[in-house]
Amino acid sequence: MVVLLFLTGGVFSQTDFKNKVYRRTSKVIEKDFPKPNPFNEGQLLRTKLLFSVYELQCIGAYKNSLSKFDQAGSPHFSFFDSVNNYKTAMDYDPLDAKKYILEKAKNNQFVIINENHDQPMHRIFAASLLKELYDEGYHYFAVEALTSDSSLNQKQKPTFDDGYYTTEPQFANMLKLASEIGYTFVAYEATNEQELKKRDYYQALHIKEKTVDKDPTAKVFIYCGFEHNDETVAADSLSMMAAWLKLITRIDPLTVDQVFLTEGSNRDCEHTSYSFLHADKDAVFVNKKDSTTSFVPFDKTTACDVYVYHPRSVFKNNRPAWLATNGRQEFFLNKKNIHIAYPLLVMAYERNENVNLNIPTDAIELKNASAVIPLYLKEGDYKLVLRNDLKQEQVIMIHAGCEGADKVESQKNTNLLIAEKNAVSTDIKKISTSIILSKSETQFFKVNGKYDYSGANILAYMIDSTNNTIRYCSYSVMAASYYFLDSIADFLIKNKAFTLCIYGYADAGITGLEKKNELRSSDAIALVVEKYLLEKKVSKTQLKTKGMGKLELLYPTPKNKQEHEKNNRVKLVFTNGY
Repeated sequence: MVVLLFLTGGVFSQTDFKNKVYRRTSKVIEKDFPKPNPFNEGQLLRTKLLFSVYELQCIGAYKNSLSKFDQAGSPHFSFFDSVNNYKTAMDYDPLDAKKYILEKAKNNQFVIINENHDQPMHRIFAASLLKELYDEGYHYFAVEALTSDSSLNQKQKPTFDDGYYTTEPQFANMLKLASEIGYTFVAYEATNEQELKKRDYYQALHIKEKTVDKDPTAKVFIYCGFEHNDETVAADSLSMMAAWLKLITRIDPLTVDQVFLTEGSNRDCEHTSYSFLHADKDAVFVNKKDSTTSFVPFDKTTACDVYVYHPRSVFKNNRPAWLATNGRQEFFLNKKNIHIAYPLLVMAYERNENVNLNIPTDAIELKNASAVIPLYLKEGDYKLVLRNDLKQEQVIMIHAGCEGADKVESQKNTNLLIAEKNAVSTDIKKISTSIILSKSETQFFKVNGKYDYSGANILAYMIDSTNNTIRYCSYSVMAASYYFLDSIADFLIKNKAFTLCIYGYADAGITGLEKKNELRSSDAIALVVEKYLLEKKVSKTQLKTKGMGKLELLYPTPKNKQEHEKNNRVKLVFTNGY
């Protein structure tokens, strides 16, 4: 299947897609679907349908996008088409697909693996091969979907300008991982109208020119779509890229198919062979008597060396469990921090990424406040961008994956309360209580460059009932503190009569500072918080800072490293005036 993505104008252009993706909920996307039976409506309508399907996939609507994709064009094989082959399938046993491919790759110079464009799991599996292939000498990553390789080879993160399929989170994550490992990227797609007439030939030629022509010993991992890894030499120059590459380089590639033995939206939309096989993990089926012979699907239309079987998706909290790979864990957004209308989209970006340029590491849709759908994130700081169809937008800063717990903010571990929108009070206790949870809550914060878990007995972020102060512990403002400080900023902006006194404390016992520098260090600690609040548009006149050095330490005679760490802190005191 070849999807026409080279249209330069009109509602079907890639530019139009980039302007819509991550900005429309599924309800709006589905309204834009063409009429039923798009094949009778012409190729442009079918292309528009595929654009809409892919937009659903980008926002994490896996089941919906898979179903719509099958409507656009799926095998529609019947179980009875190959019922006589059932016994043949029973002659094969499953082996671990990753291990099998990596072993075969040792004796090859090209490894070509394809994807079904509606299957993010294919990108996740390909990504799982990257590190071991690189260690085996495969230092080039040739990707059909790339429009250019220059920005990625400069170690920039994937952007909307890098391609069309690359805008999906798992595709972008695969490219990020390859960049981190050290791969040199190769964009090899046909680039103009003349090349498109012999698309696969020029794809193969570009790979050859950018790799083995420069380095005859180069090993190349090639990622393509659908049948471009077919090694069949066809008549009238209709061979696929893999066949052309074999012809013009005289190098026999290891070709791996992921399309035939992967689930469809229902059994009628799956290749017949898939119904006969079963394994609980990604597998290659090999003959029980001859382990060198791997299973070839009955209904195949391509010639490949290896056909990978992917088991049916298991869903957890409405998302496929195969998302929990490469260090990613569930993260549930605290609904109390959402201030825009449902349904809405949630996109997770790494903290330093440009949300208008880079691709989110994950995205989901929350249709209502009761929806239980997690993001899958590695440990780190993230910007969550929330959008809805009313053009409302909200940004929330989080930290995911702290040591000691895999959810900073979950349904069961609410960290912080946001001040009520119109709350005004001259009673400091009431003000504090409106934005801080009880002492039974746990918090996460950064101390001396490490993430540290503090139990319910720590005073950080908690009310001190003896002097009406709020304390938290951090040299720098971490994502887990943002909600807390944002709520303080919101209160100060709405209540101009109040001043916040920010006191910094430093303990040389852990920082290694000379005692004479403790006061200077405590000043710097206080200024970190002041700077954050100023950036949130709090008036400078409402903020006072003072370094206290080693005065009033929580532990005047600390007995261990943990007590030293907790001595490095700030104390926040509200006053009605100064």
